This record gives sequence, C-alpha cells and structure tokens, in this order.
Amino acid sequence: MIFTHGSDVTKEDGLEIFTEEMGPRGIAVLTVDLPGIGEASHIPLVRGSDAVLAGARQFVAGLSNIDQSNVFVAGASFGGNAAARYFANEHPAAGVISMCGPLHRPFVAPPEVYDQLPALTIDGVKSRLGILGADNQALARSAPQLSVKTLLQDKRIDTPLFIFTTTDDPVAPIADLPLLENAAVDFDKLVIQQVGHCPSRWVRQPVVSRWIRERLK
Repeated sequence: MIFTHGSDVTKEDGLEIFTEEMGPRGIAVLTVDLPGIGEASHIPLVRGSDAVLAGARQFVAGLSNIDQSNVFVAGASFGGNAAARYFANEHPAAGVISMCGPLHRPFVAPPEVYDQLPALTIDGVKSRLGILGADNQALARSAPQLSVKTLLQDKRIDTPLFIFTTTDDPVAPIADLPLLENAAVDFDKLVIQQVGHCPSRWVRQPVVSRWIRERLK
C-alpha cells in the first residue's frame, strides 16, 4: 500500500499508523510526502497532489519482490484528496482508499470559513501552495484548483474504491461524497458516527487492512 497523509504530517508519521496492522498480513507499506512538505517540498502542489503518488507507483513497478497486481494507493485527510485525484486521473492501482479527504466544498469556501478551521491545518495548506504567511483571502483565491469536481465529471472508473470518513467532518463534508460515488463503478463506503476530522487512527488500521485483504487478487 502506497500511503500519504495530511497537510501538516510527514511520511514518517504515516508509516507508524499502518505497519503494525499490515505487516503481519504480508502487506508492505510505502509512505510518501505530499508536494510542499518533507522530501517533496521542492515539488509544487499546483501540479496536482497525486503527482507524488503516481511517482511512487512507478517506483514500486520496478521492485521485483512486490506483487504488482496488488498495489493499493491510499491517503488520509489532505492525502485523501490526493488519493481521490489519483483515482480521478485513473492511475494504475488494485484499489484506491480515500479517507476523510476534502473534495470540493472546502476549496470553494469564502475566507471566513477558513478562519474557523485549525490554524495548523490552514498553514499547512498555505505552505504547500507557496503562500504561507498570506491571509485567508489569498487562500480562497488559490484553493479552487484543489477541487476534484471537474476531474470526476462524467467519468465512470473501474478501479475499486474505498471511501472512509465520519458523519460530521468540518474539513471533508460528506455532502461531497457523491462526486466520488457517481464516478466509481465499484466502491465501498464506511461513514462512522463521529464528530471531527477523520476517523480515529486506531479505527483506520484494522478497517483499511481488512478492505485490502478482501480486495486482494
């Protein structure tokens, strides 16, 4: 499983989340930084947040000890947006997992909406967009490019998809989920009763691991 995390987390943190659960099941985990942070800080986010995931998939394609028919791509939070873009752009994968990823509405919101979100989250997005230190009006002008709505419009995509989120997520509203659902030919969805951004980490581990095990070819 190739995995990437949110706007304010590096790949090292993401590795800890899943290896304990997936390692004993024989599932290798490769975590990557999204554009604008860590070892991907030199890559502009404007190219698309799925660019690093696509590059990681190309890297994995050259590994002889990996079952190439069972390479999954996943992301959580801002990484969930990257996973959705990966799915929308129909990059190769045995399955794509988008966890609590903002899809559209958060990226077309007025500046006052961003004022209500955690400063660490907003600063992380600004940093990735190259506008750290700018006000939220500048963010409102830049953010629409991150929406997946246009990418998914009128598409029907065969890649298996797993959508995993909470009922009341201020960063990734479930009202946007039909954008993914309507484009997916084969998808599963789990929305847990929880207030706040993203399912708890201790829930993500077994749920994602189980879905991958069920989808192995």
